[in-house]
Amino acid sequence: MYIKDDEINKYFNEPNWKVAHNLFQHNTISNMSVIKDGQIYQIVGSTNVNGKIDTATIQVDTGGHILEFNCDCNHCKPNELACGHIGAILLKFYGLEASDLPYSFNQKGNYADQLQALQAKKEAAHLKEQANLTFSLIEQYKNQHRLHQLQLNQHIHLIPQVKSTFNRLSLSYKIASDRSYTIKNLNTFIQNIKANEIVEYGNALVTDHNSKAFDSSSLKQIRFIKEYFHLKDDDRSIRITSDNIDDFFLTHYDNLDININFTTIDLQNFILEIQKDEDYTTIKYKEPDGITIIGHQYIYYFDHYTLNRYSKECSDALRPLLTHLENNSLTIPNNELPHFSKYIIDSVVPYVEFTGDDIDEYLPMDISLLIYVDLNNNNELSVTLDYRDDQGNTILENPKDLVLPLKLDGVIQTLQKYLEYDELTQHVFNH
Repeated sequence: MYIKDDEINKYFNEPNWKVAHNLFQHNTISNMSVIKDGQIYQIVGSTNVNGKIDTATIQVDTGGHILEFNCDCNHCKPNELACGHIGAILLKFYGLEASDLPYSFNQKGNYADQLQALQAKKEAAHLKEQANLTFSLIEQYKNQHRLHQLQLNQHIHLIPQVKSTFNRLSLSYKIASDRSYTIKNLNTFIQNIKANEIVEYGNALVTDHNSKAFDSSSLKQIRFIKEYFHLKDDDRSIRITSDNIDDFFLTHYDNLDININFTTIDLQNFILEIQKDEDYTTIKYKEPDGITIIGHQYIYYFDHYTLNRYSKECSDALRPLLTHLENNSLTIPNNELPHFSKYIIDSVVPYVEFTGDDIDEYLPMDISLLIYVDLNNNNELSVTLDYRDDQGNTILENPKDLVLPLKLDGVIQTLQKYLEYDELTQHVFNH
């Protein structure tokens, strides 16, 4: 059955939709019935969580619009805010086909009644067992014969579809030749691939799932499905997370059928707010409107059906800091600010926007290093180091206490390999 994504976004908040997925995945729906009344589906269902039963009624039209809903729990506001119980029932409704209607489901009836009914049916079933087995075998061979007589489609390709719901990305697929059909169960699809199973998806598509029947782009996607199906959102979709986002980008960025665009731009849409008080400085992360996913190699941003991958330099600079700031603000003792500025702020400042305090106050001082070389009367080579600020003034403090810009660190390390500082003359000599 069909429900518009906009309807889900309209009536569910993120916590309730997460509860809905959890209730659905843990099979808490105890009973449910669906009938079609003209252009409206009338849905009644109950969930059972540790013995607590909540019953919901829902109306959905054939265009995928949610018309009415109500639940007897405290988390539902009828026709305004849907609870997790309603969401779980809608997820089960979403997996039904028109041929399933009218639909009735009862997970836990009275056990004694079920046992008595089972015994009664057992005797009747025994009489039909052999006949049914024969009929089943005949049908199996008949279908197998019919499928082998059908012309198998070649040049099969997969059409990936990305969906965005509540700051989550999921990936589903269609299988296509002249016409396309939704793959309703990715696990079954993978099993068909392993067994080269002949399947009739519709009048226009019959395939034996042989790897030679798929184009090269589809073979890459099949590998992706096999590797990441354990991250499934439901039977037909895979979640795109930090664990598979790098592979997803490489597998799909050149796919002409996918419903999103791919870019590789350092967008500079990350905002850090910096605030200093007497003892500590605090940095907070202002998350962009879209979806940010921090992969193992790159950082990604999804918005308006475009997935952007930041450069390796930008990703390496921001990943450790953003990973921390996603969940917590950062509090820095002010005595650590010079080194924090040198190693962290100086690294990320090309890629982020700072608000709050003037960021120039936190950047390392622009220090120049002048090197004077002289040969004294004893034919000893001496070197004098003169540290100057951005105004050209000589810095008289002990150079060992200076927090130098990163670009000077390499120079100092090189000099230290060949020169020795003399405390008495305050010169550096070649040794």
